[in-house]
Amino acid sequence: MRRIIFLFVLLISVMGAAAQTVSTVDWMGGIADATPMRCISIPGSHDSGAKLGNAFWQVQDTTIARQLDLGIRFFDIRLKADVIPGVMAETKKAGKKAKGLGLYHSVQYMAQQWETDVLPVFLDFLKQHPSEAVIVLINREGGDKAAFTRLLSKSLKQGPYVREFSNDITLKECRGKILFLFREDAGKHYPGLRCSGWNDNVTCDVTLTTSKGVTAIASVEDEYGYDDIKGAQHKIEATLANIESAHHIEGGKWFLTYTSCTAIPNNTGAEFAAIVNPAVLQALSSVHQPSGVILLDFCEQYQDLIKTIISTNR
Repeated sequence: MRRIIFLFVLLISVMGAAAQTVSTVDWMGGIADATPMRCISIPGSHDSGAKLGNAFWQVQDTTIARQLDLGIRFFDIRLKADVIPGVMAETKKAGKKAKGLGLYHSVQYMAQQWETDVLPVFLDFLKQHPSEAVIVLINREGGDKAAFTRLLSKSLKQGPYVREFSNDITLKECRGKILFLFREDAGKHYPGLRCSGWNDNVTCDVTLTTSKGVTAIASVEDEYGYDDIKGAQHKIEATLANIESAHHIEGGKWFLTYTSCTAIPNNTGAEFAAIVNPAVLQALSSVHQPSGVILLDFCEQYQDLIKTIISTNR
């Protein structure tokens, strides 16, 4: 009898502990509806689809679908207009024949198409996990600009996308939807926000504007280029400075912080991640304040950092 009682108590304890643990698959379900999106700590992936190529082009070690399960909710997507998959349209003449948007990191094709391999993954995930919201940043990675805009606009005509935006848009308004950010032209009636003033290799304020003229400001730390691995210390300082600013939600800003960087041709993103990511994890381990969006490389390897970013919401 004592053994049965002991096992019963143990079972109740385990069930109680499990109930208090929010799965990384549905972690947004544990956050109040009224919470502004800009006041949530959100793990993101830099160059989310870059799983192929050499040591400089490959900065991720798992698929976008797996990243969603790991808790990633901000995705950095790089696209080029393709005539055929993997053969991009570099000229205006070729651009007219482009049939889809390929996923790239620089010149490296990632063997995925936006319309068939990437966007459906987001939509399927949100259908299965309606408590979650996904932010997708889209950038043109070369190729013909007109073809890029034409194909992107076509792909975004219908879907569960955030179309009515305010600076204090809440999680409830975004659950089950994609909030898009564009660094390139996305057509006249694009859903989400167009980025302007995003300068190269610096920390700067970026203006976010909807197709209806509603604006917001984001502090973006995107210092990614160094001469060699010695730059890792500067990168850590820049990363933590932007995260620290996010803790105070200065002036109603949004915050995007990239932990990723490289030193071509001397040091790879993996070498920097091995130094920068543990430093960020340690700095956030005792934080319980909004930290904004924090993007990292090699999400599978650094799952602990993803979980730590999520934990700062509690």
